[in-house]
Order: sequence, then C-alpha cells, then structure tokens
Amino acid sequence: MPLHGCELWHCWDLHLIFMHGKECLLAVHCASRYTFVVFDMAYHDWKDLNNTFLVGLCRSLEGAGFAKDFVQHCILSPVVPAFTKTHGRREVAFLNRAWVDVMALDYLIIKDQQFQPLLNNAVNQIPCRCGASSGLQTAMERLKLMKNEE
Repeated sequence: MPLHGCELWHCWDLHLIFMHGKECLLAVHCASRYTFVVFDMAYHDWKDLNNTFLVGLCRSLEGAGFAKDFVQHCILSPVVPAFTKTHGRREVAFLNRAWVDVMALDYLIIKDQQFQPLLNNAVNQIPCRCGASSGLQTAMERLKLMKNEE
C-alpha cells in the first residue's frame, strides 16, 4: 500500500548521480519533490550518509530562506532513519524529474563547494505537477504549503 500525506513528510529518496565527473548526492522529498544536491561526495561522506544528508538538508533549507525553527522541525524527527526502497511509481517519477531538472541546470554548479544554493534554489523554482495537487506548483510552494498544514 503506498504512503501518502504526513506519512511521506519524513521520507526522502537519496540517489547517487554524476555531475562534472564527480559523485553527488541527489535528495528528493517524497511528499513535495523538494530537491537538493551535495556535490563532490568523498568516501567519508558516503560512509556517514545520514549525517551528510542532514547537513545538506539544513544548508539547503536555510539557503532557501526557511526559518531555523522549521529547519529544526525537519531534521529533529522522532522517526528513526531507515534506508528502504523507493516507495512507488510516483516517487520514482519525482526522482526522475528532479534528476532531469538538476542536469539541465548543471551550469549553476559551484565546483569548489559541496553545497549548491544556486542549483538547489533554481531546481525548486521550476513549476510542475505533483501527484494529486491541482495545477502547476514549484517544490518550494508545495513544501511551504505542507509546512503550514502541519
């Protein structure tokens, strides 16, 4: 049975992609399609993936202008981190769309830093349809709406 609504609030799909010949983490929020990239991941970053993800999430949300209390709410979850398969077709579609969008905007990569505020903000401002939502919305708009609904 697929997960929906608040059950997906704490779910992220993490994927290894290559950009400019470097291993990168592509993270896509399963409920809103909010996306961020951590560029040029080293062995120790992959080995400590949970922490790398959380730092990337904090930096991305703060760089997008979310308040610190919201960022803390996102990362201080009572949910114990678990690595599982992607939930379903909708989430795979989110991941594929995010990957396409990120690759189309790869010229925004700042090659000497891991955290990519220009790329992350640009990819999250692209309007698209998202699951059951009506009309076009950006991932930023969906995440803000979800924040207000909690």
